[in-house]
Amino acid sequence: MKKLLTLSLVILCMTLIVPLGLNAEETTFTTTVPSATYTLKVPEDQEIPFGEVSHKITPITATDGSGFAENKNLQVTITYESFKCDDPEVTTEIPYSLRYSSSESGVFPSSIEANSGDSIIFLGKVDGTLEEYASFEATSGSKNPFAEEYRLVIQSADWGKALAGKYSSTMTFTAEVVVDSE
Repeated sequence: MKKLLTLSLVILCMTLIVPLGLNAEETTFTTTVPSATYTLKVPEDQEIPFGEVSHKITPITATDGSGFAENKNLQVTITYESFKCDDPEVTTEIPYSLRYSSSESGVFPSSIEANSGDSIIFLGKVDGTLEEYASFEATSGSKNPFAEEYRLVIQSADWGKALAGKYSSTMTFTAEVVVDSE
């Protein structure tokens, strides 16, 4: 009986000692996600010559990008309205559209119209920077890379409908960092 009692005590002590003898070590991993920064270049103010049906404007570019990654992009929404006469007595307007195109032949159609409220996307790259030229989605749903040329397009008939006067239009570029869900 003494042997059985002694053996039971030894087993009990071992079961208590073994868990106490295990030391778990922990490692904590941390990271800091930097703020995304960039320089956005948009077209400068300019005079559109009367009668010109396709006026080339400065490309919209993003440079000096940092803090980006694949699927973390810069989205620029472009809004604009027709040219309106500065004289309140003149109520005619001159509508126009913004068109994108690329110098890479065969990559996508020669130009695609952007409606007011449409967005272009500067894609984040693996190295944390941005593509310099924007990509955009056509109304057909196909994605097209790198719009390198932008044009204001005014139909000749719309020039003909406008009464005499000084007209102006403002284009607004609203940029935000977005995460692509794809």
